[in-house]
Amino acid sequence: MVTHVMGRIKDQMYCEVKLEPFVFSVSTNDYFFVKPAGTRPMVHNHASFELHYIFEGRGSISINEKALSYGPGTFYLIPPFAYHCDISKDIRKYMFQFIYRKDDSSKTGFTPDEAARIYAAIIKNTERIIVDRYGIGPLIDDLHDEASKKLTGYQFQLSNIFSRIIICMLRAFIDEKEDDELKEDQIISDDKRRDEIDVFFGTNYYQPVTPAQLAKKLMVSTRQLSRILQLLYDKSFKQKLVETRIEAAKYLLQGTDMPVNEICQYIGYESAGWFYSVFKEMTGNTPDEFRKCKT
Repeated sequence: MVTHVMGRIKDQMYCEVKLEPFVFSVSTNDYFFVKPAGTRPMVHNHASFELHYIFEGRGSISINEKALSYGPGTFYLIPPFAYHCDISKDIRKYMFQFIYRKDDSSKTGFTPDEAARIYAAIIKNTERIIVDRYGIGPLIDDLHDEASKKLTGYQFQLSNIFSRIIICMLRAFIDEKEDDELKEDQIISDDKRRDEIDVFFGTNYYQPVTPAQLAKKLMVSTRQLSRILQLLYDKSFKQKLVETRIEAAKYLLQGTDMPVNEICQYIGYESAGWFYSVFKEMTGNTPDEFRKCKT
């Protein structure tokens, strides 16, 4: 359920939007309706959230000593009491402030799970630049149009548009939070795959292994395997196998007295000549030279 309360106090406009169980109290000053003139950057803070939307130009903002760069079609949210300083000129941007509270007595609107997601998304998305993917910019233009014309019912229209802006903001925040979670999951997945691949090569390098065997272990196609190896190692299956074999050979040359011909066979090469050729290409030395310079 969405309800609105609209009014003006001196130069400030305020709007209460209920997106149950949340109640957002939005306020603006004249800077929301007039392009701010160039002012000297000053470090300051507010007791409320402050959303800045950039229409034109580029600049940077420091929030709690964290520097962020922004451009057209982006916005950022400053949390309450965060010290910030905007360093920009020749830009067109608008801002408004809001606070919100949760009405636990509400029985309609967002489900508890949705409400928890919204709360987490707001907290997580302060102090970052977000690309407008839901059309907040055109809605701000609509606000300016309604405020300048002041047609019948304009105050209700302004309140309605503010509610749409808040919904778009929340959607953008949830998108960003879910993108972050996907990236975290991908990092975990990549780390797990890397471990499985390293174990595969580390325990099978001396055998005539094939891409199909590793692909089956990872439960992917051989084509997907090629992309995974390129992503994680910037190598093909053959390159990764050769690298593992040569690393094993280097260890044996340094730490044992095993003859080179035996090392060759031990790591999976049938041809000593081919082993010598590959080893020198990878290390810049022949196996004998490598052993001498490392002892």
